[in-house]
Amino acid sequence: MLLLFFVVSMLTYNRLQQIDEQYYNAMKEGFEQINIVTSMQNAALREQIAVEEYLINGKPLVSH
Repeated sequence: MLLLFFVVSMLTYNRLQQIDEQYYNAMKEGFEQINIVTSMQNAALREQIAVEEYLINGKPLVSH
């Protein structure tokens, strides 16, 4: 009986470990996706600012 309990406990532990690993990988991929979207938003914002600067001053924004 104790051996059966031990085997079930080990299987449950391994399954929980797999779930943790899958969750971690999903979170990591999620953060990578968020970073890509943020980079795209930043690029669009920089482009918008450059266009507005050009329209206001008649010359492109000079990056430092």
